[in-house]
Amino acid sequence: MWSEVLGIEKVGEQDNFFDLGGHSLLLIRVHRILEDRLSSGLSVVELFKHPTVGALAQRIAQGRATPSVPIPQRDEQDRAQRQRAALLQQRRRPAERIG
Repeated sequence: MWSEVLGIEKVGEQDNFFDLGGHSLLLIRVHRILEDRLSSGLSVVELFKHPTVGALAQRIAQGRATPSVPIPQRDEQDRAQRQRAALLQQRRRPAERIG
C-alpha cells in the first residue's frame, strides 16, 4: 500500500512513511486503502503514531486480538458538549442581568 501511495518500488519494514516522502494527505489515502482492503478499524491518528510498516502491522495485529472501545472519542464528545454548554451559559448571563 505504501509503495502504491508513495510511488516508490520498495518499502522496508522499518522505513518511516514520512521519511519516504509521505505527508498527511497521503496518509489519509493509506487510511482509506487500509479500510477498504482490511477493515482495520484504525484511526488516522494511529497511522501517525505507527509510521513504519512493522509498527503498523503490529498495531493491526493487536487490534484483531483485542476489541477496541472508542472511549477517547466518547470523552472528546463529552468534552465538546460541556464546552458548548459553558459557552451557552456565558451568553445567557448578560441577558439575565439586563432582564
